[in-house]
Amino acid sequence: MALLQVRDVPEPTVRALKEQAAERGLTVSSALRGLVLGEKLDEQRLDEAVEDFGSLRIRRYQMTELLGHVLRLRDDFTTHDAAYVVLAQALDAPLVTSDLKMKEAEKFGIDVRVLRSS
Repeated sequence: MALLQVRDVPEPTVRALKEQAAERGLTVSSALRGLVLGEKLDEQRLDEAVEDFGSLRIRRYQMTELLGHVLRLRDDFTTHDAAYVVLAQALDAPLVTSDLKMKEAEKFGIDVRVLRSS
């Protein structure tokens, strides 16, 4: 199975990814884009990943009221990472991630569970 070159990504795949991003958020689209650009994801797996993501039942949370808390973490996390930390705290839920640097959220009382990537 050959890895994709960026120029080899077919336009229908790019369009589908953009549609998924518009409907379900940009985070997954951005991650998939990075995997394609880094030549770690081939076209077949990209299509499967988009389809798999589309089948997930995802609950969204309004973050407007939490933006102040997110910005207070600006020296410790990116805005996106801080949003996950603040949401985990607001929901009294663990923060499950594959990003080891998120363990820093434990200093704010967050239960961080880092999954190993295979």
